[in-house]
Amino acid sequence: MLEHLLSKQLIINMGKGGVGKSAISAMIARVAASQGKRVLVCEVNAKERMSQLLGGTPPEQDDSLEQIWTINERISAVNIQPAPAMKEYIVQVLHMRLLYNLVFENRVMRYFLRAVPGLQELIFIGKVWFHVEEDKHKGAPRFDLVILDAPATGHGLALLRIAKVVMDTVPAGPMRQAAEKIQKMLQDPKRTCINLVSLPEEMPTNETVELYHKLRDELKMPMGSLFLNQWPRHPLDPESPMHPMSKSGIEEAFDTLRVEAKQDPLLWPMALAADGGLHRLNKAREYLLELLKEVGLPTYTLPRFSQDDEHDLTQLTASLAKSWSQSKPLLASDIKDFERGEKSA
Repeated sequence: MLEHLLSKQLIINMGKGGVGKSAISAMIARVAASQGKRVLVCEVNAKERMSQLLGGTPPEQDDSLEQIWTINERISAVNIQPAPAMKEYIVQVLHMRLLYNLVFENRVMRYFLRAVPGLQELIFIGKVWFHVEEDKHKGAPRFDLVILDAPATGHGLALLRIAKVVMDTVPAGPMRQAAEKIQKMLQDPKRTCINLVSLPEEMPTNETVELYHKLRDELKMPMGSLFLNQWPRHPLDPESPMHPMSKSGIEEAFDTLRVEAKQDPLLWPMALAADGGLHRLNKAREYLLELLKEVGLPTYTLPRFSQDDEHDLTQLTASLAKSWSQSKPLLASDIKDFERGEKSA
C-alpha cells in the first residue's frame, strides 16, 4: 500500500486546520526521500513550516522566479506566495513575459488583479502543476514526487475547484488550455492522489467525512489514504503493537482491578488516571470505526508521541516516518472482525 502511494507524482494532503497536515506532508517526504525519490513539498501562502519539520534554513529573501529552496540532497520546499507565483505562472506556464511586464508590473493593475475571484487559486495550483511537469520534456522530471500541503478544508477545496471553473467560464486561449492541463492532472489516478488527515475526535471526524464526499462525488478526485493523527497510546500498555481497534487482555483484567483499587487510597488515583486514558482510547476507536464505515480509505493510525518529540519537530516527523513505514493500513474489511470481537467481549 505504501509503495502504491509513493508511486504517484502528486500527493495532496487535505483536512481540517490543526490536524497535522504539515507533519504528515513532511513524514511522506522523508519516507519518499529514503527510497531515493527527489521530493518537492509545497506550502501555499502560509507560515513556513518545513524548516522546522525537516530541517534546513530557508533563505531570508529569495529573488528567484521559482522560490524553491533545498532542505537536503533529496528534499526541496517552496512556500507559494501570490506575487512571485503569478510572475512565474505568466512567464513559465503561459509564456507571456511581455504581458507580465506591461500589465502585472503596473501598480494599479496589481491591485485590481488581487480582487479577481479565483485568480490566486489558479496561480497557486498552476505552480504545483508546473513542478509536477517540470523538465519532463528532457526525459526525466525534476522532481519524482510533489507533495502539496494544502490549506485547510475550505481554501483547499477552492484550489481544487478553480481549474474546472476556468474551463467552464473562460473562452479558448492560453488560460483555458492551462486549466485543462491542471484538471487532467488532478483527476488522473495514475499520477495523483488525495490523502485525508484527521484526528480521532468528533469535529475532525465529521469534517473528514464531509470532505471525502465532496472530493469523491462532487470533484471526482482520486483518493489515496486516510491518516489519523495523534492516536492515543494505550494507558495500560503504551508500547503495545496491537491492532488499534483490538481490546487487550489487560483491559479485561483492569475491570477487576478497578473494583479492588477503590479500597486502596494509593491505587485509586492511578486507577482513575488509567480509566480516563481508556475512555479516550475507546472514544478514538469509535471515531476510527465511523471513518472506516463512512470513508473506507486505507487508514493509518499514527501515535501521539512524547512531549519531548513534540518540541523537537524534526524528531517528531522522523518518528512519524518510522512508524508509518513499519505499519499496515486498516481497511473497511477490518470492521467485521472488530464488531465480532466487541460482541464476544
